[in-house]
Amino acid sequence: VARVNAQLARVWHSKGGDPAHVATLWSAAEDAWNRAAGTDEAYNPAEASPGPSVGGGDYPDSNTDDDRYAAACEMYLTAYALGDGDVGVYRTSVTTAYEYFTAMRQWDWATVT
Repeated sequence: VARVNAQLARVWHSKGGDPAHVATLWSAAEDAWNRAAGTDEAYNPAEASPGPSVGGGDYPDSNTDDDRYAAACEMYLTAYALGDGDVGVYRTSVTTAYEYFTAMRQWDWATVT
């Protein structure tokens, strides 16, 4: 949710969209980012992707770190584009994700970065 809303806010902003709508999208992205960071609920891959064409898709995805990294990238890009004061926080989230930052690997549906 954070990733998609951040991207929507950035694109809408770049196209000269309604500032109130951009603010709503960005607020939803920030809220989702903060909720994800503050949860202690364990990720259950069987619940998220229980089988073919259900939930997350046909692929087993038991790792959410790549999703968090992708969301951090979108949050950083949008914060930068909007001149948000938390741009440094998101930049740090991107650049300290050593497993993904500057890494090149095979891309498949289970690894979104």
